Amino acid sequence: MARYRRSFQNNANNHKAPIVIESSMRASHQIVSHVLNILLEEVIGFTNVIVKDIETMNTTVMLNRIVGCPISSSNLEDR
Repeated sequence: MARYRRSFQNNANNHKAPIVIESSMRASHQIVSHVLNILLEEVIGFTNVIVKDIETMNTTVMLNRIVGCPISSSNLEDR
């Protein structure tokens, strides 16, 4: 068990951003996603971890989501 509770913060506005784990409808993917969720929350101590079910397994759509920088982590060095 984690001794301290941790959160992922966006330094630009000191907002606690959730950690989102995307999971497909495949049983093996769901198991691994939930194991990672347990690891992050119970062992490492992160709060606000979300497992989000995605509906598409289209490779192009998946890669386009990975290559872009999410809004919450862009311009972190801007002060």
